[in-house]
Amino acid sequence: MLMALVTPPPSGGYRLTAPNAPTTAKLARDWVCLVLRGLGRAELLEPARLCVSEAVANVYAHTRSPQVEVLVDVPAGERAAVTFGVRDDGGGAVLPYVRETSAEREGGRGLLLLDVYAQAWGVRVGAALGGTPGPGGGADGKEVWFRLAAAVA
Repeated sequence: MLMALVTPPPSGGYRLTAPNAPTTAKLARDWVCLVLRGLGRAELLEPARLCVSEAVANVYAHTRSPQVEVLVDVPAGERAAVTFGVRDDGGGAVLPYVRETSAEREGGRGLLLLDVYAQAWGVRVGAALGGTPGPGGGADGKEVWFRLAAAVA
C-alpha cells in the first residue's frame, strides 16, 4: 500500500507528498483530478493528468529522491491559470531538458508534452520538499513547474 500525505503549502494551494515509487505517477494523476474537480476546473483535467504523470514519472526514472511532492497553486479568479509543481529532493545529476526524439526512440517525450500543453514551464533548482531545507541545511532538489489555463473560446 502506498501512503501519501496531503497538506496545504505555506503559500496556499494544495500539496501531495508521496514515496518515489513506480505507482506514484498514478496516485499523483488521480489526486490532481480530485483537486481540479473540487475546484470546478474540469477543463484542465486531461492536460493536468498527462503533464503531472509525466513529471512524476521523470522523478522516478531520473533521481534517487526517496519522495516526490506535487503542488497545485490556484490563484484567485474563476478562470485564472493553475500552476503545478513536481519536486524531488535531489539525487539526479542532470537537470530536466527537452530531448530530441525520433519514431524509433521509446522515451524522452515527457517534457515535449509540457511544451505542447502548458502556457509556460520551467525548472527551479534548489527547491526543497515541504518548502524547507533538508537535513544538511540546503535545498538540493529541483521542481519542474508548469502553468495550465483554459482555452479561450
